[in-house]
Amino acid sequence: MYVDTSVDLIADGLKMLHRAENRFEDFAEGGTAMGVFTVDMPNEPGQLAKLCAAMAAENVNVILCAAAIGESGTVVFIADNEAAASGALESGDFAFAEHPSVTVRIANHPGEGAETFGKLAAAGVNLDLVLPVRVSNDQFYAVLGVDDVDQATAALGEQVVTEYSD
Repeated sequence: MYVDTSVDLIADGLKMLHRAENRFEDFAEGGTAMGVFTVDMPNEPGQLAKLCAAMAAENVNVILCAAAIGESGTVVFIADNEAAASGALESGDFAFAEHPSVTVRIANHPGEGAETFGKLAAAGVNLDLVLPVRVSNDQFYAVLGVDDVDQATAALGEQVVTEYSD
């Protein structure tokens, strides 16, 4: 799979990460937690194109990753407009779920993932999914689908992204 790492794509990703971080700030102030979507679909040609077309039809931009094993696959994504994304998934008859999540910053060095995910385990937080949204030589940003946002936030402390920065 070819991944375009052009400046425009990175800038778009940063804008979406910023919107995701704003949703987390809304949650921290008593709003609704930002969500990350999972979509289960057959491992057949055109399925990912169908999902992307449904999002595009509602003018929804997404950051996604996907994996398939055997005859089925799962797509994980965040959207710049969660309500529109949910509506597009419902009207398109996609099998989907929305998961509460936190955005985290992890140093991009050996052992940092073990330390970060170990903190979640020690706090009794189940990690449902990891969606990378930005990777540099020094930092790794990811949206983590967790079963307890409050516990995850407490366990990860300053690693939880609450403000946008370049």
